[in-house]
Amino acid sequence: MKRHGIDDTQAAFLAGDYYYPESHRFDPARFLEAPLDVKKYSTAPKPHLNFGAGRCICPGSHVAESGLFIALAKIVWLFDIRPPRDEYGDELPMDISDEAFDEGANTVPNPFKVRLIPRSLVHAKKAREE
Repeated sequence: MKRHGIDDTQAAFLAGDYYYPESHRFDPARFLEAPLDVKKYSTAPKPHLNFGAGRCICPGSHVAESGLFIALAKIVWLFDIRPPRDEYGDELPMDISDEAFDEGANTVPNPFKVRLIPRSLVHAKKAREE
């Protein structure tokens, strides 16, 4: 295999404001009013390079992305995701500072605790079946 001298550093590609204004800021609200429908999003250029680029792109990326989407959609549908409680029953604040993440080729959150609360008895039954 021929070697090349280009490193597709994701942080550099994703740091610009082309896809998201103030892309360095944690701002989930930016996705609440999506300007494109699902069909247009599925054919739009991807705002990440997690599956490579160019000739080195993963041919199974669509399968992986679809599987992740389905798994995450099920979790969000089945459960209320809440922070853990302290000894008095109060919810603890979630750390979303830069120190809460491990930076590398892919930035990932450090281990953290949450409570997964079934949304209803029907949801709890479905969670046990899955």
